[in-house]
Amino acid sequence: MAEWYVRQGGKEHGPMDAARLKSLAQQGRLKPDSHVRKGAQTKWSSASNVKGLFEELQHSVPVVVEAEIVEPPEPPPMAEPAAQPVHVHVTQQTVVAAPQAKWNRLLAMLLSLIIPGLGQCYKGQIINGAVWFFLTIIGYVTFIFPGAILHICCVLGAGMGDPYR
Repeated sequence: MAEWYVRQGGKEHGPMDAARLKSLAQQGRLKPDSHVRKGAQTKWSSASNVKGLFEELQHSVPVVVEAEIVEPPEPPPMAEPAAQPVHVHVTQQTVVAAPQAKWNRLLAMLLSLIIPGLGQCYKGQIINGAVWFFLTIIGYVTFIFPGAILHICCVLGAGMGDPYR
């Protein structure tokens, strides 16, 4: 005679015989999703896997059956797919794009207005900016009017031309 154990609500109940197990199922105290095991050493299984435990309840014929746990069959092992060679084609593509203006005309003009030649330095034309700086300073030192003319030309020069050509 087999001893059955039931686990419900985190508590283990048993041992009990098959008739008591069937009685719990008929009373509704044992649900199909409850966990049961046959003997103290077997794995827990769903009560719905026990043959004859709930089937008779559907037909309303009370019959006590010596029940056994039926484990679902294990799926057959899957064969490893054969390794297929992978062909990789690498191509190199060179894209030449037109250079984008990385400077702002108004900012270059404003910088040259504050310090002569600074707008040219901002555009990346360092030597051009240094020449404008020294010429404008010499113009202001010698006479104010030539310095102002050179300063205006320096501001206009900072806003014109593309340094990337």
